[in-house]
Amino acid sequence: MKTGVIAILSAGFLGCAVDPMPESTALGESTLSPPLVMTLHVTPSSQGSVLVARVELQRQAALGVPVEVVWELPSGVSMSQGKARETVPDGERSVTRIYEFRVLGVPADDLVVRAEAGGAHWGVIARQAYAFGRSPAAAVEAMRSPRSIRWRGVEMGHAIPLDSTPVKRR
Repeated sequence: MKTGVIAILSAGFLGCAVDPMPESTALGESTLSPPLVMTLHVTPSSQGSVLVARVELQRQAALGVPVEVVWELPSGVSMSQGKARETVPDGERSVTRIYEFRVLGVPADDLVVRAEAGGAHWGVIARQAYAFGRSPAAAVEAMRSPRSIRWRGVEMGHAIPLDSTPVKRR
């Protein structure tokens, strides 16, 4: 089971009354939970040319807007059950949907599902992909600086250099 990655696009955190950076927590170690979580379970059928996908959406916060579920189908894959684009109403906190796909062969691209919700100044996105048995691409890890950064008394964590060119200070 994979848990969806959430991107929160906002200057704040959905208007929550929680201090986003408590004094004792370094940046990136927050205990806030994501507002939307998506899991994707894919099971090949016994015929081998059919995939059954179960998508589970959990709203951890009242978003106040519907969530749009969108599938991106690679070439050679067609949807035989379910909708490629669906809007889940705002009142549904926990949703499970079943989809079925016909597959002609192993495609070069992933089968991707996204769940998106947002307003004028904020948005959340959960994304999951099925790679048809291919190995996932190696994750790129940033090299952290050995020194930690403090700003106005708040521990910000270790810096991540953006390139290898030394910065000259004036």
